[in-house]
Amino acid sequence: MARGKLLALSLLCLTIFLVHGCASNKPVVKKDLASVKEITFVRYPSGYMVEGTGKTVKGVAAAVPSWYIFPPLAAPVYHHSKRRMMSDEGDEIQAKYSLPDFAERVHKDLFERLSVCLPSSSKLIYEGKPRDDTFRKTTDGLLAMDTFVEVADGYGLRTVATVKMTDSMNNVLWKRKIWYNSVDHNRTSSMSLLMADGGKKLKEEVEYAVQLTVADLVDDFNQSKNNQGVEGR
Repeated sequence: MARGKLLALSLLCLTIFLVHGCASNKPVVKKDLASVKEITFVRYPSGYMVEGTGKTVKGVAAAVPSWYIFPPLAAPVYHHSKRRMMSDEGDEIQAKYSLPDFAERVHKDLFERLSVCLPSSSKLIYEGKPRDDTFRKTTDGLLAMDTFVEVADGYGLRTVATVKMTDSMNNVLWKRKIWYNSVDHNRTSSMSLLMADGGKKLKEEVEYAVQLTVADLVDDFNQSKNNQGVEGR
């Protein structure tokens, strides 16, 4: 997918996360799960973003100069430029430190865990590639995952993962959003410390965020499923 489309998708996902919040969560219901026999599990493309570096600040200043005098367009141009540069820096640190793909890791691990949590009448099918314009659903159910990943000085690693399961009529069967923030877990939040020693601490944060995210999503699915008396395999 072209960088412009990826950036637009990232911005859209972030907007959805901020607007809907946790109130949009929906527990799974026994009778709804029984209505879908096959569920394709896909993820949307995602990448790292970096907040709080001098490079970004200077870049945005150059993209939106002080003589920009048309206020209605100034804010959109500023934010678009900033997000673009944050995404560019994210690509650089991911390549430089060989960071794992957060979305891909959560996708794979969650698939393995959820596959044994579904009722015996349902089957989860793994779609390995990120979803793009060529994707066509061939099953009656769909489980889609959006992610947002950011490294911010003073906050550390910040991630959001939202999963939504729908049936053949696009009715929402299950929806859950999981947030992770290094500083909330009293873990490394300094940009310089995260990047030291070849990004060792940052890699540890990504692995930790993946584990917590998957565990929280599985727990949420099992709790709501068990409340409805669904028998797992």
